[in-house]
Amino acid sequence: TPPYNKPTLAGLKAHYEAIGQAVKIPLCLYHVPGRTAQKLSPEDLATLCDIPQITAVKEASADLFLFSKALIHSKANYLSGDDFTYLPSLALGGQGVISVVTNVFPKAFVEMTKSFWAGDNKRALTLHNALLPLIELLFVEANPSPAKDLLAHMGVIQNTLRLPLVTVLPANHEKLVTCFEQTKNQLVELGAFE
Repeated sequence: TPPYNKPTLAGLKAHYEAIGQAVKIPLCLYHVPGRTAQKLSPEDLATLCDIPQITAVKEASADLFLFSKALIHSKANYLSGDDFTYLPSLALGGQGVISVVTNVFPKAFVEMTKSFWAGDNKRALTLHNALLPLIELLFVEANPSPAKDLLAHMGVIQNTLRLPLVTVLPANHEKLVTCFEQTKNQLVELGAFE
């Protein structure tokens, strides 16, 4: 949903219809109440998904009940927008994830997904649980600052941010690096790191 002014459902529908007419490509609606201060109901999401260009929804309310009900009411593909809800969202019929932790440990998420679809729920849950401490810590400060901090630590990127985002505090950097190393060691043992 658009930020700041909390439009009505009619306003949201008009907004997305205008975008759909302007770009004429498939759209992914982002439902991220933590950033927009506007939580939509499953019925509201279904109404918006009636717009032909909306083919997917990033559902990042962390509400699995809403996720489940939204799937019942909508023909769009639903993607988990929170790393910690990804595995349970698959069991509810979710189609994928828009993730933060996959920037750091992509193979672990691929392996977790393969394990789930192969029916090896024990391995999928083991991988999920191995990632949970880092998933939580990646939000110790405003996203994407912690993820960029770790990627810079790994030598993947330079830690460049635009204001008002700033680099993480030194104490949080140390926590991130420690958790990263612990998680990496677990994933190596599980054959889910390269």
